[in-house]
Amino acid sequence: MGADDTFGAGRIDVAAAYTALVTAPSTTTSTTSTTTTTEPPTTSTTSTSTTSTSSTTTTSTTTTSTTEPPTSTTVAPSDQVLFTDGFESGTTRAWSSTVTNNGRLSVTTAAHLTGTYGLQARITSTTQMYVADATPTNATNLTTSFQFDPNNVTLGTKTHELLRALNPNGTAITTIQIRANGTAYQIRATTRLDNGTTKYTTWTTLTNAPHTITLAWRAATTPTSADGTLTLTIDTTPTTATNLTNTTQRIDQTRLGPQTLTTGISGTEYYDTYTTTQTT
Repeated sequence: MGADDTFGAGRIDVAAAYTALVTAPSTTTSTTSTTTTTEPPTTSTTSTSTTSTSSTTTTSTTTTSTTEPPTSTTVAPSDQVLFTDGFESGTTRAWSSTVTNNGRLSVTTAAHLTGTYGLQARITSTTQMYVADATPTNATNLTTSFQFDPNNVTLGTKTHELLRALNPNGTAITTIQIRANGTAYQIRATTRLDNGTTKYTTWTTLTNAPHTITLAWRAATTPTSADGTLTLTIDTTPTTATNLTNTTQRIDQTRLGPQTLTTGISGTEYYDTYTTTQTT
């Protein structure tokens, strides 16, 4: 009788099963964890993109520092105030010197054009009168401004000077002249050239009222440059003479008041708020 007959149909053959398990091929699953570290981009002085045949693109990021060249700075000329006076002290003591013609030049409240006081010049003869400012020293440029009111002064056909700027020898380098023109007046500026002749701006109308008058004078830079200038401004209206050959001319003093008077001129003029500046 066989095995099935002994244990019956459907039995498990334990020996056969064990043999099958021992001889079956084994299956092993292995998991490997790989960590890849990527280096940061390299900083160099060039920016390069490289493509290889394996379709791998490498990009290098470049940081370039540029040093700017030094900046050239041009310093603009500036105006230096040499002297200013509005006669608010009630006197002329701020000035370098004064010629009053026996008190006919004086500080009064009636003459004020700004503030409380002004300078009054009462003309009764041909004797000049002025206040002098000696602050310029061999100046090659000078700007002088002041307020002026003709105050109905009688001039007839005569001309006199309101301002004179002198060199160290006392020679007039630039002046402001006034004359009558109907019911009004006219003024012009003059300047001395190196050859001894005089150059003029055109006559410009000045009404019988207070005005601000500005005279700007500049010597030429070289004997051949002919770039000297002279500008006379009434309030905001300028008149200019250019191409001046005046390179050797210098200013050491200015005088404010009626000067170079002649017979036939009479009356009272008012002056105020004087300032002298120099460009440095």
